[in-house]
Amino acid sequence: LLLWLLCCCLFAALGRCQMTLLSGQRLPLQGQGTNPDEPVTIYVSAINNRLVDVDDKNSRFENLLFLQLSWRDARAKRATRDSTLAFRNGTLDKCNRPCTSSWDLARDESQAFAPQDSCCDNVWLPALDMTNVFELPTGRLQPYQIFVDEDSDAVAWMTAIHGKYFAEMSFRSFPFDSQKLVMQFGYLPKSIVSAFVPSSATTRFLVREEGEIVSGWDVEDIKVVPKNTTQEIEASYFLSEFGTSPPNPDDPAPVPIVSAGVASDAELVSFDVEIRIVRMWKYYILNMFLPLFLLVALSFSCYLTPPESLDVRVSLQVTLFLSLTAYRFIITDALPQSSQPNSLTNLIIVYYFCISFGIPQSVVVYMLCDSSRARDEMMPPAKRSTEGRGKVVSTALKISKREHSGELAALIDLVSLAAVMLVVIIGSTCIMLG
Repeated sequence: LLLWLLCCCLFAALGRCQMTLLSGQRLPLQGQGTNPDEPVTIYVSAINNRLVDVDDKNSRFENLLFLQLSWRDARAKRATRDSTLAFRNGTLDKCNRPCTSSWDLARDESQAFAPQDSCCDNVWLPALDMTNVFELPTGRLQPYQIFVDEDSDAVAWMTAIHGKYFAEMSFRSFPFDSQKLVMQFGYLPKSIVSAFVPSSATTRFLVREEGEIVSGWDVEDIKVVPKNTTQEIEASYFLSEFGTSPPNPDDPAPVPIVSAGVASDAELVSFDVEIRIVRMWKYYILNMFLPLFLLVALSFSCYLTPPESLDVRVSLQVTLFLSLTAYRFIITDALPQSSQPNSLTNLIIVYYFCISFGIPQSVVVYMLCDSSRARDEMMPPAKRSTEGRGKVVSTALKISKREHSGELAALIDLVSLAAVMLVVIIGSTCIMLG
């Protein structure tokens, strides 16, 4: 009992420590200050540091992005000076938002107003939610810097955003697929922000080495996509497309609230950061598709085996069928989980058909040869010798140099071999090219 009580106390203490750490860490784009008198235009730069992970089985991705928002605010320079001076002379006990996260402010009134020496408590910063974020890692690094230009009204706010996000993925073209990873940010009323305007964007930052950024994928493009809507339009779309019941007429707020404190017909602005990634398909070709092709190519030897050897032909096809089934179970764990059939699953279905076709085909040609042999055995010796001398061997049998008991069985084998090869080649090409 004592040990159990000690464990409970330990777990409770760890939980309190974790909650303390979480509560002490600011959200990436937590706003502050008084809204501007006139709507401002905010320029958005998306500087991607690293795509950390792509979890295509759970439709999630992890990314580290440096996001910079810049705008003009004539109040910012004065607000920075007032906050900094109040902290330096002791009027302000603590600076809640230093202009940079890399320095500790000193109470030295002789210093200038460089970002590393200034306090930005009173500078207006827009508050932006992250609508499709799944998790913000507890131990993440979140450096930021707020730059207020002394010679103009320019304000720049750069912050690092490390998070895990939900993503909608389609695997119909696997392994030649590309995915669009979207980081969605919350809406702001157009009375505060007139528009979000795309500016700079890079797929890599602070990492100069060549090589794969993330295992199995390559980052092809990144861009900022501005959005304009209203609460009514946004809510109506989801209610009409995915709603299961109409709003209650007595509900005082019958639609989902996109932005609190804003009228339903008020214009809202926001933006998304879209990252376009492409799957590195060579790995899957060499480790999945090539073994499958070699496996089905072995089934071609069935049609080159004498039709009298029914046991050999059937055992070969059954062995290849079971091998294909075992291989399918092995590679299933490496495939993304999706209800949509992809090129690999379609290819396996085609190869199943090609291998299975050889079993009834072998039985048919064996029966033809067996019936021909039975007729020869029942024929009188004199007649059999006369017909044997007058029989003309077909050109196809001379070229193949195979001893068949019947011309029809040999012809069926050759036609079947050509048909299966065409199905494998044409089907594989069409499936791979989509």
